[in-house]
Amino acid sequence: MAGWTRGERYSHRGDVPDSPGGSDEQKQRAYEMRAEILELSIAVAGRSYWATVLGGK
Repeated sequence: MAGWTRGERYSHRGDVPDSPGGSDEQKQRAYEMRAEILELSIAVAGRSYWATVLGGK
């Protein structure tokens, strides 16, 4: 991600340098974690329990 200079984007810390990004291994792990979070979110949201909360609204 590109950095910015103080005042350009509400930075109270001063100038913010460019992000160095991540390694290929870090990017792969982040992709795997996002996929797992999506899978778990679908499993939780699909539970029949949620139909009982607030009268099924």
